[in-house]
Parts: sequence; C-alpha cells; structure tokens
Amino acid sequence: MHYLLFAASVILMLAMPLALATWLARRFRTNWGHFGVGVATFVASQILHIPFNNWVDTRGWLPDASAGVRELLIVAAFLGLSAGVFEESFRYLSFRFWARDARRWEDGLMVGAGHGGIESILLGLNLAVQIVLLAGARAGYFRSLIPAEQWELVQQQADQIFSGPALMALLPGVERALAIVLHLSLSVLVLQCFVRGQRRWWLFAVLWHALANAVALVTLALVNAYAAEAALAVIVLFSLLIIRRLRPEPAPPAPPAADSAAPEPPPVRPEVTGDKLDDSRYL
Repeated sequence: MHYLLFAASVILMLAMPLALATWLARRFRTNWGHFGVGVATFVASQILHIPFNNWVDTRGWLPDASAGVRELLIVAAFLGLSAGVFEESFRYLSFRFWARDARRWEDGLMVGAGHGGIESILLGLNLAVQIVLLAGARAGYFRSLIPAEQWELVQQQADQIFSGPALMALLPGVERALAIVLHLSLSVLVLQCFVRGQRRWWLFAVLWHALANAVALVTLALVNAYAAEAALAVIVLFSLLIIRRLRPEPAPPAPPAADSAAPEPPPVRPEVTGDKLDDSRYL
C-alpha cells in the first residue's frame, strides 16, 4: 500500500502543474511562455536563496530550533522571510523584465503555475529517487552505492517510512497541491505592482509567503505533519480568496449602437400631364 500511495504522490507532483497550465491555456488563452517564465523565476531565485540560507547557517546566527518555542519561532520567521524575499523579488523581476506582456489576471496565474509547478516537479523527481533507493535498500539492493557505515541507518530509515501510517505517503502530493495554489495567489499579488502601479503589493506577497512557510514549519515541529498540512490548507483558503478578490470584474457589455437616422424619402417627382407638357413649350 505504501508503494502505491508514494507512486500516487509522485504522479500528482509531476502531473498537476502541467494539467493546471493546460487548463489555463485552454480556458483563458494564456501563453505557455508565461509558464516558462515562472519556471525560470523559481530556478533563478533558488540559485541565490539556498546558498544564502546555508551561509547564514554556517555563520551561526540562528539559534537551535529544537531548543525551545522561542528559538523555533525565530528560525521559522527567518526561513519564511528568506523564501519570501528571494522568491517574490525574482517574481517581481519576472513581470518587470521577462514577462512584460503578462498584465492580465490570467497571465499572473500562468506565471504562478510555472513557479510553483517546477518546484512540485523537482520535488516529485527527488521523492521518486528517494523511494526507489530506500525500497531497494530495504530489499538488500544498492549496497554498493551506500557507504558501509551508513547502511544500517538507511535500512532503519526505510523501515520507518514503509512501516509508518500509509496516509503519510500521500502527504507530499497534497502539500504540493496546496503550495501551487499559494503560488498562484503570490503571483497575482505581485502582478498588482504593475497593474495598479503600487510596489507595496510586493511587500504583501513577501509577508504572505513568509507567514505560510512559518506556520507550516512551526505546526510541523510542535504537532505533526497532518496538522501542518491542515494549517497550510487554511492558508490556501485565504489564498483562494485573494485570487478571487483580485480578479477584475468583467467589463459591462457595450450599449447597442444608436439607430441611425431614418433615410430621407426620395424626392417626389411631379406628375407629368399633357397640359404641363404644353406649358413647357414656352419656357
């Protein structure tokens, strides 16, 4: 059962972004190029985001998150703000330079689908590799690929994963589905910087991104994975509200054109009689 559920999670993580983008393209006639911009935006942000987090960690500026609730909150706030600043800054740059024609609400959704979609695809591929390796190690395979001193640890990890609650195997797919909706709302928020000409919408996106990440991390650490997904689901409900509220109202139908003036009647030609023909001889 675990294997089937993990396979379902992987399929969801790989298929959801493409299915969403296909639906957006057909429903709203959005440009697949905007999906590609979202993909490039996420990848570019991680090139700086991940090294920055590692650099801060190696400097010892962050407390031990396991030391207490206060320390956990500090770490969660840092990680949330770090993700928000890097990803939303690159999202802003994408609309500013790489997707200058993406100004419709639908275009913002397509960029968000690419941003959150490539993250889902990369994590899905990573999950697939991990599950294959752990399942093989549990069966006694791949011993030559794993250092001898780590072999027992890997087998313990595999037993723990495949012997735990089966529903845990579905959580990666559920989490990515929720995260993609969050990214849709974040892209629509940043798009308002250009639609409304107000940069404060970038700040709103940063704070919303940071809050979502921090809430999920704190809930996971203090409760469990199920509670973390439930908390993220609440965030996503508000994300759906953001998406709906920022959708522009459809333009009212144009009033029917005023009826043109009735054409003038043709001039009445006088009736020509024999008497009048006689009179005309003297003109």
